[in-house]
Amino acid sequence: LLTGYRVHVYGQVDSVQVKQRAERVARQRRIDAVFHDKVAILILATKDELLGALCTTSGIIHYASMDKNPRAAYEGLYAGAPVFITDSSGLPSLFYELPFVKATKYGNYTALQHDFHNFMESTVKQRARFADMMGDFVTGPLSPHNVYLDICRRIGICT
Repeated sequence: LLTGYRVHVYGQVDSVQVKQRAERVARQRRIDAVFHDKVAILILATKDELLGALCTTSGIIHYASMDKNPRAAYEGLYAGAPVFITDSSGLPSLFYELPFVKATKYGNYTALQHDFHNFMESTVKQRARFADMMGDFVTGPLSPHNVYLDICRRIGICT
């Protein structure tokens, strides 16, 4: 599934052993993978460089056990990239109904394989099909004005 793709892993890995194991598996499976530590991102990559990486990506994978603000998903969508994410990521339920967002259950590795295959086949390889729909979503429901207005209304500080 990943033949011809370069996988960039951004963020903090739970332990050195997990990162080393992931690097070893990538080498064994001949997956072109680059691991960027969280600290390295903050020091070496500017916001523009990260946005540039987002704008040239084929898709975003956000496999988190929990995330109260899945910024990677939002930024990926703003950049026009389909998103593969866990159902425990904190993404509002509206997103899971979108054809360019695919969810998987965190920790269920059988489902992960199936769902990731589906993401690659039906979403990443057909990305152009979703371009207009993604543009409408990020300029409509996901626009900063609508997002902040909705938050404002929910907490009762505006009408």
